Parts: sequence; C-alpha cells; structure tokens
Amino acid sequence: MHVFSSFLRWVPVGLLLGLFLPVMAQPDYRLPLHKPEKYRDKELGAERTEYKKFTLPRRLFQGMITHYNYYYNAQTKMEAIVQKAKANHRDDYTELLPFYNYSTAQTVADSAELDSILYKATAGIVLHDLRNSYIDNLYLLIGKAYFFWEKFDSAHRIFQFINYNFFPKGKDEYQIVVGSNSRSEKGLLQIATKENKNIIHRAFSKPPSRNEALLWLAKTYAEDNLYAEAYTLVNLLRKDPLFPARLHPHLDEVLAYTFYKQQQWDSTAFYLNRALVNAPNKTELARWEYLLAQLYTLLQRPEAAAAMYNKAKNHTTDPVLYIHARIYEAQLVHGSNTDPLQQTLTELLQLSRKERFDGYEDILYHAAAGIALQKKDTALARSLYEKSNRYNQERPSLKNKSFLQLADLAYRQRDYAYAAGCYDSLNLSDPNLTNTAQLEQRKAMLQQLVQHIAVVHREDSLQAVAALPEKERSEYLRKLVKQLRRQRGLKEEEPFATPVSFAGGTQGQEQPLFATAAGGTWYFNNPQQKARGLNEFRARWGKRPNI
Repeated sequence: MHVFSSFLRWVPVGLLLGLFLPVMAQPDYRLPLHKPEKYRDKELGAERTEYKKFTLPRRLFQGMITHYNYYYNAQTKMEAIVQKAKANHRDDYTELLPFYNYSTAQTVADSAELDSILYKATAGIVLHDLRNSYIDNLYLLIGKAYFFWEKFDSAHRIFQFINYNFFPKGKDEYQIVVGSNSRSEKGLLQIATKENKNIIHRAFSKPPSRNEALLWLAKTYAEDNLYAEAYTLVNLLRKDPLFPARLHPHLDEVLAYTFYKQQQWDSTAFYLNRALVNAPNKTELARWEYLLAQLYTLLQRPEAAAAMYNKAKNHTTDPVLYIHARIYEAQLVHGSNTDPLQQTLTELLQLSRKERFDGYEDILYHAAAGIALQKKDTALARSLYEKSNRYNQERPSLKNKSFLQLADLAYRQRDYAYAAGCYDSLNLSDPNLTNTAQLEQRKAMLQQLVQHIAVVHREDSLQAVAALPEKERSEYLRKLVKQLRRQRGLKEEEPFATPVSFAGGTQGQEQPLFATAAGGTWYFNNPQQKARGLNEFRARWGKRPNI
C-alpha cells in the first residue's frame, strides 16, 4: 500500500513531465502511468476508459463515487486551508489594506494539507473512469493546490492542461485549434467553453471547470508578476461571447488585483468597484469597501471615499473596522461644524464609553490621540496615548505605536527620562517599525543621559535639603517619610518596639533603646545610649567580631 501511495503522489508530476502540451486541443489523452512492480498487472479505473462502455449506470456510479469520496473531501480541505489563512490574517486599518484577507505566504504553511489534496485528487482521477463529469474539477483542485503552495509553474501547467485537453469538440472532430474563430458566425475569437443553461442540467451538475481554469490561469499570471500575460488573457475572455456572464465579475477582480500589485490605484479602484459582487459575505464586502475608500482617498476623491467608508461601516460586523471607518468618514465629512477635528475627537471619546465597544477602548483612545495631535494639543495626546496603553491587552502592535508616539513627544519636549522609559518599552522586533537602527541608537543614548540626569537631580535635591534650617529640614524629612510610608501602604507612624531586657530585668523596667535623651540629642551622638546599646547587644549575642 505504501508503494501505491507513493505512486499516486507522483502521478501529477509524471503527467506534467510526460505530456507534451501542443497548441491544439487533444481528442483524448492517456495518463503516462509508471506503476510499481507490485501493481504492474493491476488495472486502474482510468485505464478501462479506452474500451469499457460508458453506460448510464456506470456514469452514475463513477460520478457519485468520484464526487463524494474524492472531490468533496479534497474541496473541503481546500476551503479549510483558505479559511485558516483568513483567520490568521490581521488587518491594520491605519494602513492601506492588502487586496485579500489572506496570502499564499500563509497558505503555503499548510503544505502537508495541500499535499493531501494533491494525493486525494490524483487518486480520484486514476482510480475512476476518465469520462465522468468530475475529472476536470479534480484537475482544477490540483492546480489550485499548486497555486496556494506557491508552485506557480506547476499551477500554470495544470491550468493549461485543462485548457487544451478539455476544449469542447464534436464527435467526429479530431483536433481543434484553441482560440479559433471557425465556429463563430461573426468571426469572433472563441477560447471559452459554452455552458449549458438548462435549469435541470444546472441543478444536477457542476459547470465545466475549463472556464474557471482560464480564470485561475490569469490569477496565476498576476500572482507570479506576469502582468502582461494576465491583461491579455483577461481581455480575451472579456470579449469572448461564450465566456459565462457569472464569471465576468471575477475578471474584474483579477484585473483589480493585477493593478493593485503595480500600485495603479485609479485602475484598481475602477475594477474593484465592479468586483464587489464577488465578496462571499458581508464581512469581506465591508473590507473591500474600506479598501476602496482608502483608494479614493489616495486619488483625492473625498466624497466617494466618505460614501464607501459609510457603506463599510454599515456592512461590517467587525468593531475595529467600524471604528476606523467612522473615524475616517468623520474626517472627510465636515458638515456645518466649524471645527471638524473637535467633532471627531468628541465622537471617539463618546464611543469609548459605550458598552458595545468594551475591549476596543485602546483603539478609540489611540485614534483620539491622533486627532489631538492634529489639533496640536500635545498634553491631551499624551494623556490619550497613556490611556490607550492602559486598556490595551491584546494588540501589541498598537501598543508599540502608542509607546513610539509617547517617546517622540517626550523627546521633542525634552522630557528625556519619560522618553527613555517609552523607548525602553518598545518592541523593536515589531515588523511595522522601519527605523529600528535609529531607535536603538536613541534608546542607548537616552539611557546614559538619564543616568547622568538622575545623579544631578539627586545631588541637587540633597544639597537643597542640607541647606535648609534644621527645624525645616526635620519637618521636611518627617513629611517625606510619611509620604513614602503611605505609598507603600504602611502606617504613617509606627512606634518603636520596647526592647526586652537581657540583664535580668523586666520589660516594664527597661527604657527604649532609642528613646530621645534629654536635650534631644540623637542616639549616635549620645555616648551613654551607645554604651547601653552595646551592653544590651553583648548580653544577648555575646562578644562578636566586627565583620
């Protein structure tokens, strides 16, 4: 069984290496299987395709087994990989969002599951009749698995294999040139597969995967930075009268992604707006609307940006996106208020007190601090950044930003001790920090500077206390002691314990060791008290060396 499993794993590679892909569609194709010796005489389902009649019972049985035992399981694994990548993705709504809420850099981490998809899809192909209606779907899954594994060359070859070998042809046609206009009455170039629009057919069968394979081929070009190829293929499909209308929004999505990767914001916004219908749910729709609003902001179209922020705010179920959409919408829509920044600041502080946003106070206070900085109210900004950090329990990147802002503010205000503490609290391994070398240098410099400042401050304080008259100095020290004890949670005054007599007397007959002598002389300046203390010590502990 182990040998056969290894054989199944290598079938896609053998297929790609052993199959010459010409520019013409093939009337049929044979898998170049190289079976292990143990299974040399065992005939697989795919090998029976050539001579076994494809009767209705066989068609139903092969389709059902291929679908539920292989295609369904592989497709479920594929969806789980993408959902896991989406769940691990974290958006920073203060920066331009990535186009997708996942990336192939995340899906490639699930290489074991992707390999399992390749194994299951390949087994579904070689173990069953190649004429059943799920073979092309399994090949499409193989291509997607390579795509999410970042093996774009292999993905390209699989999608091209589907393109050439599943091109529709008549019963007596031996070969058809892909991209021929020979079938078109108007002489238009046709490369897509015409789909059966019959309601019953659509209800009980999946559409052919070839059109989707062409779409994924264009997406592979875009992901692999082959932008010219992506443009060309998308434009060909858009003009093809046979390409199904249901997939046209996906063409807009591919074009939007291609332009996004090239930072052509105007074209990205145009096609993304047309591709919004592709969003699988309201959460992802709101995310794309937020991205579209950011693009409109970059293009200096504030009214369109504000409208998209409003749509994103109304569609989202994510409180973080809602907060940022409301912030940026408020900044764009000034209304009749003469001070829009103050209006936005007031709204943010009001939101922070609402129960709905419990757990998101750190985001609100951070955003409010940014507004305070725009108003040049640095004192309020510092206070709000500190509040943001106090509430922040699970967003280390946001806390890092707050500490950096606090450090920079304090540094500019020459509050070097506070700035040093904030720089010391920074996590310099945060990938969002770009100038880490400069921060390291400033942090080390401030640590040395603060040490010298502390020495100067301590010496100045000691000299100032020493210069006070004795009565004022004593009163100052007494208040200082009370303050320090209060800070530590101790009683303000704690009487000395009455020492125990070790000379045979009772406790009531002894005087406190540190009792104030006549004239208020301090203990260490009173020879009699010092002598008594020494005797008490020797009575209890005996003579001990001075070590």
